[in-house]
Amino acid sequence: MIKLETLKRILAVIFFAAGYHAVYISYLHPTFEYLYYRLEDREWLQWLFIYVIAIIPAIWQRARNDAIVCVVSIIYMLLYVPALITMCAMWIMPFNDLVLVALTLMTGQFILQFATTKNEIRYSVKSKELDFATPRVQLLVAIFTVVSLIIFIDTNRSHMNLVRFSDVYDLRFASRDASSVLSGYLSMWLLGVSVPFYLAVAVLRKQWLPLAVAVFISLILYMGNGAKSALLMPIQAMIVGALVDKSRNPSQLLGLILGSTMWFLYALDFESLNTLKSLLIMRTLSTGGWMISIYYEYFSENGWTYFTHVGPIAKIFGKVYQLQLGQIIGFEFFSSEVANLNANFWATDGIAAFGIPGIIISSLLVALSLQAIKLVSHEYNQKAVAILLSGLCLSILNGSIFTSMLSGGGFILMALLMIGKSERH
Repeated sequence: MIKLETLKRILAVIFFAAGYHAVYISYLHPTFEYLYYRLEDREWLQWLFIYVIAIIPAIWQRARNDAIVCVVSIIYMLLYVPALITMCAMWIMPFNDLVLVALTLMTGQFILQFATTKNEIRYSVKSKELDFATPRVQLLVAIFTVVSLIIFIDTNRSHMNLVRFSDVYDLRFASRDASSVLSGYLSMWLLGVSVPFYLAVAVLRKQWLPLAVAVFISLILYMGNGAKSALLMPIQAMIVGALVDKSRNPSQLLGLILGSTMWFLYALDFESLNTLKSLLIMRTLSTGGWMISIYYEYFSENGWTYFTHVGPIAKIFGKVYQLQLGQIIGFEFFSSEVANLNANFWATDGIAAFGIPGIIISSLLVALSLQAIKLVSHEYNQKAVAILLSGLCLSILNGSIFTSMLSGGGFILMALLMIGKSERH
């Protein structure tokens, strides 16, 4: 017998998957067909297979208020489920290849879920004494934030401007021309470390000043490089924290929220909702499956990277491709040397690196990274930890795990948690 809790989670996943499927047909395909959002003819049995593969991981998910459980649930609902629907709709390679990719993705999702159950440790979501923002950690973050902001503002001062979302591309081009490698890394660390840190402190201690600091940093980053993610980070981080605080079933809650949103956008075709549709449906939910499909099309025909897209490995063994992965795809599909189509870890560290077996390898790498973070964060308030990891989580959804841990701030966050732990003990 399936437990009621499990059944609710399955129904929430179906509700979301069907809603996303509907908006793919009604919105994504007709609006972005020129971007290869195809709609291939499928038999109903093929779609049934994809839905079953999408649902199965929900049966064996952990139900607990845990930051790492929340991260894995976000990967499941924002990447895994919509990716399967997107791939089935636009896949032009043999369907047998899609079957293998889907089954391997399911295995990869199970590997990630295993990372949330291995080494179970007791902790308290409401524990007030386990605050990672010790005096030494606060001082280090403050110094880093101030210095980084000064460098970032100095680098981008000539073009900084508060523009509408529709006008960010000119701002991005100006930022790209003005920025250096150092300012690029600092801006990513400000977004992945400083903003979530101050948001977590604000929630943990119920203080307004850290919240104001986080919003200020996000605003400066958006004015400097036009990154929409910077402006939206405070909202996204607070949602991640609420998932841990309010539900022992993040996947179920996410499924209900996302599913309701999909059906709402499907039912109401108002022009005023186009920005929301673009941000949520196209840029957040659909890109995962789109990237996996596109990456598979290209690299299965032109050869894998064998992880030479990772800097240290490339220095030892040399590069198979001279351009970055996103640049290769941008040039191949859009004939643009400017486009840099970054993709999730399953596409980059998986498909591009080793093909279908690479999906397993990339899943193991992410699972090991999450386990390492869990070991240094399990004693802390899990809602605050979830907020702290929100930037890293979004980076994992949109990039290589190596990039996420380095430029996304994963290693820095682990170091801060370890410093707080050593200072406390």
